Parts: sequence; C-alpha cells; structure tokens
Amino acid sequence: MNRKELIKQVGNERIQILFNAAEKRTEIGDAALAKGYIKRLRKISTHYKIKLSKEMKNRICKKCNALLIPGKNCSIKIVSAHRYVSYECNDCKNQIHIFY
Repeated sequence: MNRKELIKQVGNERIQILFNAAEKRTEIGDAALAKGYIKRLRKISTHYKIKLSKEMKNRICKKCNALLIPGKNCSIKIVSAHRYVSYECNDCKNQIHIFY
C-alpha cells in the first residue's frame, strides 16, 4: 500500500467517525456540535480529495451544515409529478431534491 492510499484510507475512517458522531449529537439535540463535526468532515474530504458517499451528501444541508434527520430537524415531501423527494431543513429552509 503506497502513501496516497494510506492517507485516503485514514481520511475515510475519520470522515466515517465524524459522521457517526454528528448523527449521535443531532439525535441528542446538540445541533451546534454536530454542525462543527460536519464542517470538519467537509474540510477533511476537500483537503484529501475524498468524495463523500451519496448517502452522506444527501443527508447534509449544503447551506447550514446540519445533518438532516427526518422528524428531528427536517421535513420530507414527496413530489410525484416530478418524481423527487424534497428534504427541507428546518433551520435555514434550504431544500434538497433527490430524484427517484
């Protein structure tokens, strides 16, 4: 294993740890700390050029860095005419459309 692969592997592990910690903090109700974890997660991914998985991307608000958990801090709406699911962040009112 060369150095670049090792760095990406460690980066992926850190990203996963921070994402899990942000999930736990959001469920507890500590949104400020969860947003800090998400900011750090994004900095790691951009610095080491690691792509986030679609699951992670779709669960993070791009505007305020909140982790979107349905029923806690976001609302979901299914728009069947255009075939997408709309997640709306309760903090900043930003909408994320996920096509199905």
